[in-house]
Amino acid sequence: MQEHQLTTVTTFSKLSGQDLSTTRVKIRTPCKAIRVEDNNALLCVVALFGVSSIVGIRKRPPKVARLKQHDVKASSRKGTLSTDAINLVDTTGNEIVPQHAFRFNAQGQQGIDFMFYPDYNKIKIAVRYSSYMLASVKLKLVALNILEPQQPNPGQLNHGRLTDDELQMLLRR
Repeated sequence: MQEHQLTTVTTFSKLSGQDLSTTRVKIRTPCKAIRVEDNNALLCVVALFGVSSIVGIRKRPPKVARLKQHDVKASSRKGTLSTDAINLVDTTGNEIVPQHAFRFNAQGQQGIDFMFYPDYNKIKIAVRYSSYMLASVKLKLVALNILEPQQPNPGQLNHGRLTDDELQMLLRR
């Protein structure tokens, strides 16, 4: 990862006045940018920010039941299916092209850009990802230590629930 110094035009929101109104300001300001485009750097981002910084499921979150009178918290969990769409920052297909100058247009490369504006003590993050079906990227998720490698064993139940693949194998018999 290399740090780049550049001047950009960016928009900020400022709180002003006693009525807490916001004003949008467009300004040309210096910034420092770091681009994450390789797997080793991406694993560092995962170590810092967690798995959700590079992968996310594209479906509505499950509905959470109302809290009862003396409950402290309520939760709900819904599993993913092999046919669910996920967003993934996949840097394995990136070609390393030497650039003479840093450009925000990454020429189709996937990755994450961190832009720090020292005059405003603000950081902006731009994530470039693609959408995949979960079944087609399981090997990539295993390589990034997001999924654990599974040995298909159709005879063994997974806590009473079968995965899509296990169910298909049982139906083929």
